Amino acid sequence: MKTKADTQLNLLSGFAARLIEQSSTDDVLWLIIDQVVAALGFDDCVVYLLPSGQDALLQRAAYGDKQLPGRAIKDPIEIPLGYGIVGTAALLQKSLRISDAALDPRYILDDASRLSELSVPIIFEGRTLGVIDSEHQDANFFSEADETFLTTIANMTAARLAELIRREEVDQTDATLKAAIFQKQRDLKAQKAQGLDEVSVASRLSHDLKTPLNAIIGMTHILLEDTQDPTALEPLRIVQRAAEELNYTVDSLLAWLSPTDSPADKNALEIDILEFIESTSGQACARSEGEILITADELPRYLSVRAQGMQQVLLTLFIHALALSANRQIKLEVLLGELDQELGLIMILTNPHFLVSLSYQQQVFDPNFDTKLNLDDDRARRTHGLAAAKTLAERLGGKLELIAGIDQPACIQLVFPARLPAR
Repeated sequence: MKTKADTQLNLLSGFAARLIEQSSTDDVLWLIIDQVVAALGFDDCVVYLLPSGQDALLQRAAYGDKQLPGRAIKDPIEIPLGYGIVGTAALLQKSLRISDAALDPRYILDDASRLSELSVPIIFEGRTLGVIDSEHQDANFFSEADETFLTTIANMTAARLAELIRREEVDQTDATLKAAIFQKQRDLKAQKAQGLDEVSVASRLSHDLKTPLNAIIGMTHILLEDTQDPTALEPLRIVQRAAEELNYTVDSLLAWLSPTDSPADKNALEIDILEFIESTSGQACARSEGEILITADELPRYLSVRAQGMQQVLLTLFIHALALSANRQIKLEVLLGELDQELGLIMILTNPHFLVSLSYQQQVFDPNFDTKLNLDDDRARRTHGLAAAKTLAERLGGKLELIAGIDQPACIQLVFPARLPAR
């Protein structure tokens, strides 16, 4: 009689043999569904992909109620890094096995509510490529053996998936450049005998500068992730920074020539910054039944920031600080400053009623640190997540640190990259 271990060993053998035959990222992700998950007897599983340079995981393969004919997914969602159980597993690069999701504030309701969840990240050379996430309607469903098995599948998948992602990115960049060159040739022929007005200048700049710049930035990003030569990293970073700065200059020029076009980075949003922070603090206060007193020092009304990621970091900080506050009241000071010789949005969170021990200071950003601190269970659950917040802030170019002396009131400082609107 076959044991569960025998079944899993056979699955691994068959999966390894077919993995090398797959020719696209979708082929690999659906192979996990078709050859592995369906045979394990799980009710539900979704495989997420994290595109290079992006901050949100995309649902790309599914088993169970979300699976539709023809490799389609019912009502696919995106999950930001650091958000929910899936986003936290991806950000911290750590498997999460949740026995009762009803007790975990990170749980995200997708198609149906389930009690058990197992999220296993797919990691290659320090980079998160995706997440295998399975749920079950019963509590305590997933075992340590299930986690070990899916981790093995993720590890087996990682190298092949990374190779295919890189190949598809290179092919896409090559196709974009070829299309840009072809379009430029057509434009030059059409405009050869014509004068250029402002709109024509903007159009020519967009074709002649933006497309090659995006290709340079994209290819540099690929090289930075793939290079094994430490001496090449700094030159590549210099090229990438220079290209990004030139890209921003071109965006500003295009905005001046064509003010109605409003070109913007797809990951950055121009927002009413104080209104945004007040709205985020309101969400945190509603969840934690507290109050956040905000003061702002000569802020411009609008700033361009990576709003989605910043909101996730702020929510985590606010909820953490409110949970540790004896009177459910904290203070937030917002001002402009400097971050790596560029503009930074500084947010200083203080809680005068919470004294920070040396042990807390040393471990607060450790993913395994238990921050219960003699709180009741409900408030204790709200204090988790600072490790993910710090990792996400740094991924988005910011800094998050705890500033306090021994037995001194807590002060958490978040500095986030920002830009003034191109007007």
